[in-house]
Parts: sequence; structure tokens; C-alpha cells
Amino acid sequence: MPSLNPGDKVLVTGGTGFIGRFLCEHLHRRGLRVRVLSRRPAPGPWQEHIAADVGAGPPPAAALDGVACVFHLAGYAHAMTRRGADTEAHRRINLDGTRHVLLAARYAAVRALVFASSVKAMGEGTVTPADESTRAEPVSAYGRAKRDAEALVLAAHGRGLHASVLRLPLVYGPGVGGNLARLLGLIRAGVLPGLSLPDNARSMVDARDVAAALVLLAESDAAGGRSWLVTDGEDYSTQRIVQAMRRALGHGTPRVRIPWPALRLLAAGGDAAGALLRRRMPFDSVALQALAGSARYDAGRIRRELGFTPRWTLEHALPDMCRECD
Repeated sequence: MPSLNPGDKVLVTGGTGFIGRFLCEHLHRRGLRVRVLSRRPAPGPWQEHIAADVGAGPPPAAALDGVACVFHLAGYAHAMTRRGADTEAHRRINLDGTRHVLLAARYAAVRALVFASSVKAMGEGTVTPADESTRAEPVSAYGRAKRDAEALVLAAHGRGLHASVLRLPLVYGPGVGGNLARLLGLIRAGVLPGLSLPDNARSMVDARDVAAALVLLAESDAAGGRSWLVTDGEDYSTQRIVQAMRRALGHGTPRVRIPWPALRLLAAGGDAAGALLRRRMPFDSVALQALAGSARYDAGRIRRELGFTPRWTLEHALPDMCRECD
């Protein structure tokens, strides 16, 4: 795959999302013509927008017209209330959606396609770092759909299409949502007590570094037909994350601290209430695992073989993240 040159057209599916906006900005600064495909139009750093649902069928031909590279970010990561509906949504959007984009890219003779996947395609992380050679054993509907979508992408490599996969851990950056945004909001509001948690370690990466890594895969011959991990190279305990957020917000250490046994008891209570009410509670064993669990990944290969160097750490990104929340 030759380099992307100023004036080349690129398509970003899911470009209106958190990571997509950073990628589009990165591509725009490179002088590329950015076309976004998403279900709903929105303003952003792109020249064109096409409304379409990749889970419903192949994108319209106009979406791929003249496109040199597709960055496929569109996906579904949320858990629904009914387990069957959750599994169906993941298969339809994450797997079938990827199949539809690949078919359209082949038909339009697109030169390159990079798929934004997830470490969940490998399974649930542990304190022992996993790398690209680790056996993929996903346990969630999301992870299984991502793993199967990865297989489609890698099988499509060759015969004129340069295809690769980037597996993402927890992503942070300005405008982040999910658990990191909720944690930052609780600290900002002054309602998060001290938490006595066991030592844990998680790999993360900034959305701006993700954007750079996605473009690197599109332009690197050695990346084709392979899956790659990307992290910022740091290990983050929950205590480190919380302390960094408190410092960035100018908050001190709270006087009240909840001990670990009490947290486990609260999580068990949330599980019981969720089973009774048939919906997840704000705090249950899943939430506790997100706080106290480990998920480490070794992204050394993208550094050694492709020369990728992350520019951000959470501590460096937090001032921008806090300003975005103001």
C-alpha cells in the first residue's frame, strides 16, 4: 500500500464517534479528503457525510466512489437488557457490518482497509500481558463478533486489498465517554469516596495515538494481513487513575474510604437486585471488575516492526479531558 497523499479520498465509517473524530482530524491535517459514513449526519472535520447503517446492508456505491482507503470504525459496544437482543446486535453491526463494508470495498477497488477492533476479541485480560500471539478466546458477545469480523478482514487481504486490524484497549482522551467519563464526573462532583482496591494494572491508549496508529497500518506494507495491538506503554492501576484525575481537577484525598470487603458486599447486593429486577444495577460485580480487574497488553510489536511511538499518557491527556467536561 503506497502512502496516502494529499487529495486522496478516504472513508471513515463511524467517523462521528469518539475515536472517529480524532481520526478525521488527523486525516484532515494530512490534506486528505475525508468522507464519513454514519447513521446520522453531524458537523465535523470532514468534507462529506453519507448516512447509512452498515449493519443493514452494503454502503451505497457513492460512499466508496474514488476512495483509496477505508477506516472501518463503525460498531456496537453496548450491552442491551435482553441477552438475545444483545448478541443479535453485535453480530448484525460488528460482524455483518464488517462483511458489508468489505464487499463494498472490494467492488470499488479500494486499495486499503483498516479495521478498528478490540482487545475483547482476545478474551478478558489478566495481569499477565497478552500480545498478538495470545490465543483468542473471547467470552462476550461483543468479543466474539469482533474476533469473527477480524477473521473476515484478514482473509480479505491480498488480491489488491491491503487489509489489517488494530486491537484497542481502553481508550482515553478529550470527550471520552463510558466508565472513565463517569469516574471523572464523580470526582468532579466530589461524591467519589476513597476506595480500598487491590493492586491491578490496565493498558490504555489515547484516541489521538489510535488515530496515528490506524494511518500507520494503512501505509505500512508489513502491516497487511495481520492484527496489531496498540497501547501507550503504561500500566494503570485504578488508584493511579483516580489520583491523577483528582490532581487534574484540583481535588484532595477524600476522608471517607470504603474497604475492599464492603465493596465486594455492595457488588453482591447489586447482582442480587439486578437478577430480581432483570436489569443491571449501577454497581455490581461487573462494575467492581472494571474497577479492580487487570487487563494488560504488550504492544511492543507495533513499535519494533512499524516504528510506532505513542505521544500521550493519561496524565498528559487529563488537562484536555477536564476542559472538555467543563
